[in-house]
Amino acid sequence: MYRRVGSDGKPWRHVVKWFGYKLHLVADTCYKLPFDFPMEETSVSETPVYREMMSEILSNADTGARCIDFVADYGLDDD
Repeated sequence: MYRRVGSDGKPWRHVVKWFGYKLHLVADTCYKLPFDFPMEETSVSETPVYREMMSEILSNADTGARCIDFVADYGLDDD
C-alpha cells in the first residue's frame, strides 16, 4: 500500500494487490545468477518447493560442491 500527500495537500493511498502466483527464487549471491525460479500457485506451501529445489541443486556435482550457505525466509525454518 502506498500512502502519499497530493499536491493539493490531501492524503491518498493506492492499494496494490498480488494474487494467484508466487515466484520461488534460488540464486548464487556471489555471481548474482539465478539457479532455479519456479512459479507456483499461492496455495502451494513454500517449504516442500524449496526442499525439492535445494535437493536438485545439491545433488548436481557442479552446483552442490560450491553451495556453502543457504539463506531463506524465516517461514522456511520448519525443523
